[in-house]
Amino acid sequence: MTSATDIMAEMESIGAVIRHARDLLNAGNLIDVSSIEGRVNDLCSRLERLRGNEGAALQPRVLALIDEFSQLASLIEARLEDLRGDLKQTGGRAQALSAYGLAALTDKPTG
Repeated sequence: MTSATDIMAEMESIGAVIRHARDLLNAGNLIDVSSIEGRVNDLCSRLERLRGNEGAALQPRVLALIDEFSQLASLIEARLEDLRGDLKQTGGRAQALSAYGLAALTDKPTG
């Protein structure tokens, strides 16, 4: 049987993983959040099996966990936009270098 105490501990653990992922992103590191999905799916199943008011007592922590996910998602989206901008600049530079290189080849006197 799943107890509210066990579920609360799992939510705290998932929250810690999310906060750690945010810290890593803020420090410029890459993250892998693939392990969180299974844990959240399991958590949701466990929440559904709670009886009566047991789940109601956990609602504030569930909402806090959703907020933590939202913050992480916003941070990931911001980093993705940064990467898109960097790639666009890099692509523009490569295109310019390519054009300059071609121009230099065609401007050489033949002899």
